[in-house]
Amino acid sequence: MLFRSVHLLGKEQAVWTINGKITADGEKAQFGKQKASGGGSGGGVLIAGLVINGTGTVSADGGSGFQSGGAGGGGRLALHNYASVDSALKLSVAPGAAVTGGMQAGYGTVYRVPLGTPEDEGTLELVGPAEGTVLTSRYNKAAGTSWPVNGVAKANVVVKRTFIDGRANGNFALTTSGNVTLDNGIIEASVIAINAHSLILSGNALVSTTALGTKTADKVEIGRAHV
Repeated sequence: MLFRSVHLLGKEQAVWTINGKITADGEKAQFGKQKASGGGSGGGVLIAGLVINGTGTVSADGGSGFQSGGAGGGGRLALHNYASVDSALKLSVAPGAAVTGGMQAGYGTVYRVPLGTPEDEGTLELVGPAEGTVLTSRYNKAAGTSWPVNGVAKANVVVKRTFIDGRANGNFALTTSGNVTLDNGIIEASVIAINAHSLILSGNALVSTTALGTKTADKVEIGRAHV
């Protein structure tokens, strides 16, 4: 059975051990009369507890599309009020599979709030494929539209193994009093405005305003946030 939303809310000293699967995955496309149908997006999972152990899987993956129907995007995992999280626990917010002709969706997000951290000052992770794979996770915007990252006024933001693609005359805007880290992450857009406490680049990270073709982007603004 698939759940679209799962909450595990423990008391202050709660210890969760997850050796099986907790899923809030999107439904696969239904094979009905429609020649093309899209997959459902991933749901959400919230886990709160002092210790989160286990070798299992927690997922909010998107569902697969059918024929030219698009795939469902990844959902959101949130870990709150923890002192430790087992590194063997698999967290997955992958998109569903898109068949030939269908649009590929993007990965979801993971929000981490360690013990003693205010809920609005956690770390928002935009995480792509596993280490060692070709970076294929793309967050796309149509030409002439903007991509504001909202709701992270005080949070840290990590773009890891992810390509945020706004090259087709798209805009990218992010303001936070926390840090912005690009860990093998790429942001490309016509206009990029990042206001943060600090911008940290590691691995093959890139912030670029080189648009599609030969067009030169308008501007890049990187500065400190005013809060």
